[in-house]
Amino acid sequence: MNIHATRVTPRPVSKEHTIWQPHVIKPTDMADGVAKFVPDPLPPPPPRRDGKKPKPPKALGELKGEFAAVETDGAIEVDYAYTPSLEWETVEAGFTTLLTKDCTQVRFLGDGPYEAYPEAAKLDNFGLWKLHKDDLYFPGNRLNARAVVIDDGRGNGYLVLPAGNATTFAFSLERTEDGKGVAFSHNAKVSGTFSKYVWPMDVKKIAAGEKLKGSFRIARLTPESWTPSFRALFGEPDEKIVPFKPDFNSYDK
Repeated sequence: MNIHATRVTPRPVSKEHTIWQPHVIKPTDMADGVAKFVPDPLPPPPPRRDGKKPKPPKALGELKGEFAAVETDGAIEVDYAYTPSLEWETVEAGFTTLLTKDCTQVRFLGDGPYEAYPEAAKLDNFGLWKLHKDDLYFPGNRLNARAVVIDDGRGNGYLVLPAGNATTFAFSLERTEDGKGVAFSHNAKVSGTFSKYVWPMDVKKIAAGEKLKGSFRIARLTPESWTPSFRALFGEPDEKIVPFKPDFNSYDK
């Protein structure tokens, strides 16, 4: 299980250009449940049209991550917290796991099927949704999830549930760089979307020394885990989800 702080994004570098540059940050050092993250420096800002020298990108400093995993009732409850050394602004932040490449399909009870963000979720409806990693609408954040199943089409995989007093959670899905795996993120913070010259709504400011916290439960699934009630909700363990890939032709190659 790889641990990341995911999609942490600083301020726009100038008034004329808003950067949306996700940072998936791997720990440079980890021991006893405490990790140190050092993000790559931001690229230089683009030239300004008025000829003035643009402001340099904001320094990110370091990020301290604290993690605890406790097994209860056959599931692992994960608690995490991030503490920046400098003030950060983030559009999404949470805990990411890189799953085995066999886990290619997702079934979730929540708002779907499309990606959703605060004030940008009108196309979604609550229900049970099923996606293959090659689906056109696979990547992105989802809101109000009650449960998420990530499996290989043979009954093996993971079940993710809210933890503590939470009844729902936000999560995001991404394909790995080679396109063969899936990155699953539990998001403690999600901002709204943005336009070309407008900073996203509800951006979370994290002061130096302040903690951003999150938690979730994750359990391993095997074919024997699919009880009749579990099948009634999520379907058969050997169900093969067909990806939605419209208009795939010579233009897409």
